[in-house]
Amino acid sequence: MDALYKDILHPEAFSVFLNFPTADDIASTSFDKFQESLNYQHSSIGATNRIKHLWNLANDSIGCQRSLSGDLNLQLLLEDAQRVQSRIKRIDHEIKNQCSSLEDYSLLQTIPGYGPWVAACFIAYFGSINNYVHHRQLTKYAGIDLEYSQSGKFHSRAIISKKVILFYVTRSAQRLLDQCAIHSFALTVKKSYFSKEKHRLLKLNCESN
Repeated sequence: MDALYKDILHPEAFSVFLNFPTADDIASTSFDKFQESLNYQHSSIGATNRIKHLWNLANDSIGCQRSLSGDLNLQLLLEDAQRVQSRIKRIDHEIKNQCSSLEDYSLLQTIPGYGPWVAACFIAYFGSINNYVHHRQLTKYAGIDLEYSQSGKFHSRAIISKKVILFYVTRSAQRLLDQCAIHSFALTVKKSYFSKEKHRLLKLNCESN
């Protein structure tokens, strides 16, 4: 299960734990019924392959004997997971309500890599964009500005300072900006590739006609 689902709150994983506590429970069920019980009758190819792989693993497993204590522990774990899931939804809803009226929240989401969660985190870490007159103020505040060292005729290569001006601008904020930059770059590369490929196919189509 750990190799297939990194998060216990994944809908498939949660349904498996709830309805099929052991490998024997899965193995004693046909694949069609097992898939149907997960409410994935019309799932994607990837989800179908994942469910099939799990079903095969259960059939090859030596299994383990169920116990009252094990069932109780699993039930308590699932109840805790449901509470956490409910709180996450509540917090997400509250964040959306708090941020939806902010102009920065909408503007930030126009940047590739900035979704609702990232935009909300950005505002929480750095406040309003209007607080910064120049982009260098923001990069310095976040600790991602470039710094150099010089001694006589020697000039070092530029490196990211990683200095945090205020204690609550943590490394998490820096990682947030790093991930957004990487995602934005990846999207740019992908768009460039598909644009070139589209142009190439159109050119071939015109030549063939």
